[in-house]
Amino acid sequence: MRYFKKKDYVFLLFILFIFPVIVKMLIITIIGWIISSLQPNYLRVFLTNQPVGKIIFISFFVLFPFWVIPSLIKDVRNKSNEIKKFFQNLINRLINLLKSYIGLDDVIAIIIGIFGGLFYILRDSLLNDHDFFIFYERIHIELIGISITVLILGNANQYTRTKSTKERLILQMGSPDNGFANDAVGQLRRLNWLMDGTLKKANLHNANLEYVDLNHALLKEVNFKFANLQKSNLQYANLEDSDLRFANLGGTDLARAFLQGANLEHISFDENTRWCSIYNNKTRWPKEFNPSQHNCLHENNYKY
Repeated sequence: MRYFKKKDYVFLLFILFIFPVIVKMLIITIIGWIISSLQPNYLRVFLTNQPVGKIIFISFFVLFPFWVIPSLIKDVRNKSNEIKKFFQNLINRLINLLKSYIGLDDVIAIIIGIFGGLFYILRDSLLNDHDFFIFYERIHIELIGISITVLILGNANQYTRTKSTKERLILQMGSPDNGFANDAVGQLRRLNWLMDGTLKKANLHNANLEYVDLNHALLKEVNFKFANLQKSNLQYANLEDSDLRFANLGGTDLARAFLQGANLEHISFDENTRWCSIYNNKTRWPKEFNPSQHNCLHENNYKY
């Protein structure tokens, strides 16, 4: 799968939706202005006397349904795969974020906060029970305060613990002990931290990652210098701009791995190394290495 950069989200939405609509609405507005200025007198009954009102009426209620909407639907159909991948990636990131930071304490805090906030909604109906109204009026602010305090302090503490755990696992993953490093990768995968950018710019210099499963992992700008990646699974891994100099890739599976901008100078590999990777003009290969002979694809020829 393709991993979107932050700017890709804005660019994709702009290209797919905003820009075509802006251009077409500009043309529609010009046409609407021309038509509204030439319309027969009997149409003025349905329109306001203001020119802006006539333009809006004709643009949105006449031309928009017959041109912009069908064209937009066609664009969506033609680019359905890109849109699907975009929203899948976005939804997965949101789900992982919620799983990471929302726990039982947050749910309880939200319920307490809602109970405190209901005072402002039920205030008039509570006037009939004077004693309960006085009691509720006194505690509702405290309930809201407790909710906010738990949410802020709890999530701040959770963020600190999560950051500390990530740093510990990255340090463990860079260990020269293969079993120790493999265990770290397993924990990162279970916590969904292999594909969320946690490992971006990680220092895995001299790491022993033999037989490690890193398929679909987001490994952009990672330092793999002198790392042992023999027989590891890097299918569809994003290794853009990573430093793989002097790494051991004997028997490594790099099928559909993204190597744009990666530095693979002085790597060691053998006949069991599976390439079929994606590269660009910034990818640096070993001497006398011909990517086309190893079934590698330039990014311009690869369909995501």
